[in-house]
Amino acid sequence: MVQPKKRKILTIYIYPTITLDFKWEMVKMEYQMRVKRAQNKKVRTKKLFKRAKGFFLARSKTRRQANEAVMKARQNAFVGRKQRKRHFRSLWIARINAATKLHGLNYSRFMHGLSLAGVDLNRKILSEMAIHDEAAFKELVDLAKSKIQ
Repeated sequence: MVQPKKRKILTIYIYPTITLDFKWEMVKMEYQMRVKRAQNKKVRTKKLFKRAKGFFLARSKTRRQANEAVMKARQNAFVGRKQRKRHFRSLWIARINAATKLHGLNYSRFMHGLSLAGVDLNRKILSEMAIHDEAAFKELVDLAKSKIQ
């Protein structure tokens, strides 16, 4: 009687997730899908260079420096949005102070008088009134003066 041949198994590792098992009579293959990312990279790169347009030298030409420049610019933009609110508030206060000094009152006493009178107008509106509607602003100054004394 003839003995059957023993099967020899040869395992080849091409990638960590792909193994090919070869047997003498049958071939078994296990594949994982290949991920193609060229289009995603192209889209991201185009978006990056669009954001970096107008930057100086390599900061708008090379991918790495453009990415660093765009990240830094976005950080500065975040900070700038907070600073803009502060700057406008200080501008409105300076305008109100200048207008109240024309009527013989300073800013802090004017605002204190308005709060005692129960007037709830914000600084933006008060500064616009000081510029465009001087008569109404004078009435507010007189009201604040009367409440202080």
